[in-house]
Amino acid sequence: MPLRDGDRPPCAACRHRHVRCTIDCPLAPYFPANEPEVFQNVLHLYGIANVTKILNQLNDNVEKEEAIISIKYESNIRKINPVHGCYGLTVSLLQNLNALTSELQRVRLSLESHRRNNINNQQLQIIHDNSQIMPSFTGLPVNNQIINDQSVDGLSNIPNDQYNQGFHFGGPSDRNAINEVLASRTMEPPFEDLGDQDDNEE
Repeated sequence: MPLRDGDRPPCAACRHRHVRCTIDCPLAPYFPANEPEVFQNVLHLYGIANVTKILNQLNDNVEKEEAIISIKYESNIRKINPVHGCYGLTVSLLQNLNALTSELQRVRLSLESHRRNNINNQQLQIIHDNSQIMPSFTGLPVNNQIINDQSVDGLSNIPNDQYNQGFHFGGPSDRNAINEVLASRTMEPPFEDLGDQDDNEE
């Protein structure tokens, strides 16, 4: 069909209405002929009259473009989800966001726990290394069996002077022998005054 002066190729809206699409058609810039499904979705949800009314209330072309984008988007979502539409999509996205936020929080807590365990392990390793380097002064070696035999309630009954002498006890007979040696030492007479002996000899 040849076009008249002032006519254009029919847009999706004019093709649906079976009318000529003029140059000043308000719907032609937004509903091209190669997008019939998009126009059908808008037509089913809003209707041509409501879309035209919305466009007439807007004077700015930028606002009209944004309004048509919103209308197309809502119409397509309503086609996919006729019951909830954009609200259902918003709820679904919000649930996904909450789930991902909770997962992120768990990951952060796990990382913090691993970080603290790593610090504690490093501190324990440092303490262990220092204990290996520093000498341990445990005193003179004492037979564990003797300590168990001579101790009551964890307290040793062996006299302290015997420890100081460095003796190792193997039984009651050894303790008696050591006591005799100590007694003989304490009974030794003091050294005589050499000066007095010299005077007596003269």
